[in-house]
Amino acid sequence: CIDPIIRPVSAGKIWVNYIDENDCDWTDTISFDVIPLESIMPQLVNIITPNSDGRNDELSFEGLGIFQEVALEVFNQDGNKLYQSNNYQNDWTGTLNGEDLPEGVYFYVLQVLLDDRVFRLDSDLTIVRD
Repeated sequence: CIDPIIRPVSAGKIWVNYIDENDCDWTDTISFDVIPLESIMPQLVNIITPNSDGRNDELSFEGLGIFQEVALEVFNQDGNKLYQSNNYQNDWTGTLNGEDLPEGVYFYVLQVLLDDRVFRLDSDLTIVRD
């Protein structure tokens, strides 16, 4: 097709016109869904209760499977890095070198890669052990 003409018709719809190699004129309207980027980003978690009761024991995010890469870093209030994973699997339970971290407020950075774009999400995180 030589120099197609594409024009927006409305949200989620475009009009396309092109001439093929046989000089035939083609026109079509293509509809598509627009999904806001925010709707597919992981919902940030701000508390975990790693007490082995099966609820909120890990820092866990839904929907990580759509991303090509997922990295997580956790910091204490002084900015010291306590945990890092470049292939995060929803498995951090509030430990440092196998030892439980004390209850308190921490900070994490979650980076996800989608279609060659890196998105950085961050939040406070409270660890409660009771």
